[in-house]
This record gives sequence, C-alpha cells and structure tokens, in this order.
Amino acid sequence: MNVHHYKSPVGILEIKSDGKAVTDVNLLKNESVAKIASTNPVIMEACKQFDEYFAGERQTFDLPLSPKGGTPFQQMVWKQLQEIPYGETISYSQLAQAVNNPKACRAVGSANGKNPISIIIPCHRVIASDGTLGGYAGGLNMKRQLLSLEKSPVLTVKEPAVAYGKKRYSYADYLTWTDDKMREIINGIVYLFSAPFRNHAHSTANFFGNAWSFINRRKGKCKIYTAPFDVRLPIDGETADDKIYNVVQPDICVICDLSKLDERGCIGAPDLVVEVISPSTSKRDLDQKFSLYEKAGVNEYWVVYPNDGAVIVFLHQPDGKYDEGTTYELINGAKKVPVKTLEGLEIDLDELFAD
Repeated sequence: MNVHHYKSPVGILEIKSDGKAVTDVNLLKNESVAKIASTNPVIMEACKQFDEYFAGERQTFDLPLSPKGGTPFQQMVWKQLQEIPYGETISYSQLAQAVNNPKACRAVGSANGKNPISIIIPCHRVIASDGTLGGYAGGLNMKRQLLSLEKSPVLTVKEPAVAYGKKRYSYADYLTWTDDKMREIINGIVYLFSAPFRNHAHSTANFFGNAWSFINRRKGKCKIYTAPFDVRLPIDGETADDKIYNVVQPDICVICDLSKLDERGCIGAPDLVVEVISPSTSKRDLDQKFSLYEKAGVNEYWVVYPNDGAVIVFLHQPDGKYDEGTTYELINGAKKVPVKTLEGLEIDLDELFAD
C-alpha cells in the first residue's frame, strides 16, 4: 500500500493507493506524524488534482478509485455521491431517493459517514433537510470550509430578504418600523426572521444562564444580552443613524467595553457573539454574518448546531480575519468548550444540547 501525507488548507490529508487506484483519503487527526511521502504515480496525480481543486481551478476529479470494504449498499451510495455536482448540495433524504430506497435515510447517512475517499467522493455535499450541515467524519469545520470553497448553498430554504422598494436601508429607516416583525439589516438589506425552534431556544437559554451566572459570581465588567437586542455595527467609523447599514440581533452577545452600550443597545463590535443555527437563518449566520462579524472585529464567534450536537468557535486574528475555527462535537467525545472572552468559563455540551 502506498501512503502520502498531503498538506491542504483543511488539514493534512492521508492519501492511500494500491498502486492502481486511490483507495483512501482521510483527514489525519495527528498532524505531528505527517511525514510520509510517496512517489507513486497515482498519488502524485491525486496531489496535482488536489492542488488545482483547492486553488479553485478544478471542479471534478479524474482519478481511478477503488474504495475498499463496504457493503453493496454502501458501495452504491458512494457511487451515487459522485453524481452530486460541484457547488451543489442535496439532503440525506434526496440521497436515499437517488439510490431508490427513500426510507433509508439513516442507512445512507451511515454509508456517507463511512466513505473512505473524502472530498474526491464528495460526501461533504450532503446536508440535513433543514438546511444545517449534518455530520461529517472530518468535522463540521472541514465540511464548512469545503462547501465555502465550492460556494455551495448550505440552506434549502430561500433567504427572506425584503426589498421595501428601496435598495439600501440604514438604522435610521429601522427606527421608523414600528410593527412587531423581527428583522435585521445586513449591508443595507433587510431580512425577516421568525421565532426559533425549541432546541434553538434551549441551547440559547443554557449558554446565557451559565455565562450570566459566571459574570455575576465574578462581578465582572462584561455584560451579556440575548435577542431581541439591537447591535449596530458601523463600518469605516460612520456612526450616524443614517450611515449605519448593519443592525443585527445575535442570539447572545457579550460586551466588555461598556462605552459601547447606550439606551438603544450596542454600537460597535461585541467581544463575543453566539448564533444558534436555525433552518431560516443558517445561510445568514454562516455567510453574511460571518463576514460581517469578521469585518467589524467581533473577537469570538460561536456557531452552535443544536441538531448536530456541535459548536464551531472562530477567533479573530491580528490580520483582521477569523482563524479556521475549532470544532467541538459530542459525537467525537467533546465535553466542554472554553469561552475565551470569559476566561475560566466552560460550556458543558451535554447540558447545551440536552433535550
């Protein structure tokens, strides 16, 4: 068996070949042992095509594949996965229908998770039917990175943008809307959203309760708020109401610079923002808000997946960008997640996702 460790933007990939075809591609968990190199022609071609893929220059792989093991059903699922086009996603139920077994959603999910040739056989393009990411053997952050690279939709419902007869809206406009509709403005576009599902509300309440108690016990200077709470994010220093084009309501935010607080909420970047993923807001949380929080300088951004029992934590870096994110998943044995903004606080995942 020929083995090669390939350094990619999502981590070290261990590529294996039987000399004639690629048999395995998996994320190497222990990067400290990433020292194996191979000159096998099949592996060298795979590395070349991976270079092109991660550079955005290749959308399909042209390699001989021989995934080892697997039941006939799993082999059928792995073959069907190769039919999902670059830049597109399908749900587990759609995959079950594609293999002519519409009631086998759990079975196709299991086969998806046992895919031995990740990326090339694109199991990352299968998401949950509610638009959330679903599981992934390489971790949810790797899945998010791959879908972002391919500019794939991570949501099956349409984004509820509202035109209101105008192209761009400001906080000054926002203040004139006196109905009971819940809305945010991102880059001048208005988005409506609805009340969250129960598991969303549970995760939000659990995090808020633990963080509030921690701050109160320590008599800390930070303040914590939960939606509805307006956070205005001026860009380029413009703070006039009619010049602010970003007004969001994070599920949870922590502000430690109390000068940012006024009677209308917060103006400026919170130190910590937590967004709990819901079907109606997942695209916004993962795309528009991710970019907005990064640009505004939110130091710590949590994305919580209640359906998947997972959290991804992004930390703002000196170059003005977020890091690649750290994924914590119950399925992989994670128990507690440290809160960098509130040093000493850890969130218990079992409690966060308890039903």
